[in-house]
Amino acid sequence: MSYVFLHGLGQNAQAWDKVQSHFPGAICPDLAQCPDYPSLYQTLSAQLQCVPNPLYLCGLSLGGVLALDFTLKNPDRVRSLVLIGAQYKMPKTLLSLQNAVLRLMGRREMVRMCNSMKHLDFSAELGRISCPVLVVCGDTVTESMKNDIAVAQRLGITATTLEGILTVKGQGRR
Repeated sequence: MSYVFLHGLGQNAQAWDKVQSHFPGAICPDLAQCPDYPSLYQTLSAQLQCVPNPLYLCGLSLGGVLALDFTLKNPDRVRSLVLIGAQYKMPKTLLSLQNAVLRLMGRREMVRMCNSMKHLDFSAELGRISCPVLVVCGDTVTESMKNDIAVAQRLGITATTLEGILTVKGQGRR
């Protein structure tokens, strides 16, 4: 049994330090040096080859996208999945806006990563996930999130917001 925590874009493995202290032996791969999504996924997949089954995956944002992708490609290895602020279909308009801001900030490596993810869409595959899934989003629920929660619930995926359960502060998240 292995707990694996995957960080978001612009973060590194230390983003999970406080959480990892509650899960002795948890694995928090540092994936910050990969230039694009395909190489990021290949790096993660190679690192997880040596990790004993079953895997309990938890991913934040980009880490959630990776965890979802890995689960879909390796369903027999993953026992449960927690997705925090993750997308199952990349919002192209939002990514374009984010890229414009990142360019202004001089974060070209992050722009490259975002561009390499624009095509990702796991919508048609979500129904194939057989392990328990918890989807967590922030405490402000938009109409789009309500739709995503409804889709998740129709697929038998537990979807919730943090409102009334827990508030997480730090790492740019509330």
